[in-house]
Amino acid sequence: LGAISAANSGRGNDTTIREMLEYASVDGTANLPDDPEVRGDIHTLLGRSWRYLGDSARGVQEYRTAVRSYAQAFGESHERTLATRYALVRTLTYLQTSQAFAEAGALLDETDRLAAARLQHDDALALQAAVERGIFHLRRLQVEPALEALRRADVLQRRFAPQDSGIAALIRGNIAEALQCSGRPGEALAWLDAVESDPLMAGSRIGEVSVALLRSARANALHDLGRHTEALALAQGAAETFE
Repeated sequence: LGAISAANSGRGNDTTIREMLEYASVDGTANLPDDPEVRGDIHTLLGRSWRYLGDSARGVQEYRTAVRSYAQAFGESHERTLATRYALVRTLTYLQTSQAFAEAGALLDETDRLAAARLQHDDALALQAAVERGIFHLRRLQVEPALEALRRADVLQRRFAPQDSGIAALIRGNIAEALQCSGRPGEALAWLDAVESDPLMAGSRIGEVSVALLRSARANALHDLGRHTEALALAQGAAETFE
């Protein structure tokens, strides 16, 4: 499960992976110890795994259980509970439905309230809060609040987790998308030039899926600049990664 839930995991045999997750999610959790911390850890891992496989609905189910388990073990305001609530926000956001957006927005605001002054720190919780708020607003096409949150996340990542290529790729790719969505393809392209020149963004570090997403963002910016031939070649190359 640890390999499945890694953001840069390989593609592998999707059918086999799903069968493993089905067993772990249904049969495997029936025999878990009666320890809310352990249950929280396992359901968090399952939620992350389902989300990375593109099944956000199953991810939401697992993250809901993880939140309840951690709240039982540590309390509503504990950092692990809050971090899992933020993970649930993103997973709900990926469902892309009005009901899920409404729940994600309410959960995000309530989690920020519980985190309180801790959001002003330079640490993992503040970084995650900024990332999840940025993604939430971007998926709702609320570009300016998305950019504000994502730029804060970018500053925190460079300051607090400078070698974390996975979170850096997520943040920088979403900033490029937000710039393009705001009608600034030239700025998006310049941003992507800087992103891709950073050794931290090497394909060997961020994985083929993140590379493809950055190429797709570049293709979108080139298209909006009228450079259609370049855009098409990049978009086709990126699409091959997901076939």
